[in-house]
Amino acid sequence: MSRLKGKPFEILAVSMDDESSEAKFAVETRKLPGIHTWDEKGWDNPLAKLYNIQNIPGWYLIDAKGRIRARDPFGDDLIPAVERALKK
Repeated sequence: MSRLKGKPFEILAVSMDDESSEAKFAVETRKLPGIHTWDEKGWDNPLAKLYNIQNIPGWYLIDAKGRIRARDPFGDDLIPAVERALKK
């Protein structure tokens, strides 16, 4: 991720765990980057509805206009997907 430091993007994670403590534990123990939120509405969460999320975990690379640029770009695919999106 250091290759992307200073680039205009952010990682947002919306947890749909049953309890906020489960989400907090995962973020703290795995030292996950980005902004993390928890929504008590679970599958009725507005973001889940907006992007038609059908399964979790789900990764979406969304541009500044709200368009999905990549679905499930995790692991070794994440950085190249972000770099491609930044070029557009």
